[in-house]
Amino acid sequence: MLLRLPGGSGRSVTEPAPLRFDAENTFAVFEGLWCSGQLSVADIARLPALGVATVINLALPTSSNALSGEAEQVTALGVNYAHIPVLWDAPKPAQFEQFAGVMAALGQEPVWLHCAKNMRASAFVYLYRLLIRGEPKNKRRGRCRRSGHRFRSGSSGPAQCARHTATAQRTESLASAVFYV
Repeated sequence: MLLRLPGGSGRSVTEPAPLRFDAENTFAVFEGLWCSGQLSVADIARLPALGVATVINLALPTSSNALSGEAEQVTALGVNYAHIPVLWDAPKPAQFEQFAGVMAALGQEPVWLHCAKNMRASAFVYLYRLLIRGEPKNKRRGRCRRSGHRFRSGSSGPAQCARHTATAQRTESLASAVFYV
């Protein structure tokens, strides 16, 4: 993107390229909250450039793509780390309450939330927006489809959006069953 400097000087500057992440399904949920699948070592190194203060990991330590030593790598950069292992098909209300408590304790500090594939993380974001932020359902769904979700090159972008919508619908059913929404 080419930007013109104010004042009509005619000089132009190039906006720096956005940071790219290896993690699956990476997107900005709202200002100060990012959500993704498993972070790579390179992804972790990029977090301070975004001002991320805390990483919350919802994946199981036995996930097939779990990053060994993730907590140590994150905290070595001066970023806080919280691990709340959640089974995708058996989340517990106490786990969501723990997540909401961490978010409340952090206040406005920027957070990166992830799990193995951004399914548990997306479910928790959905519940957080519904139960804590009080956002209407149509805003959450629309934001997911039109969010800053970055599609991988060569991907079928609209199909991924359809998958996100399907995940949101499963999450809503799960939320109703488990959390009595």
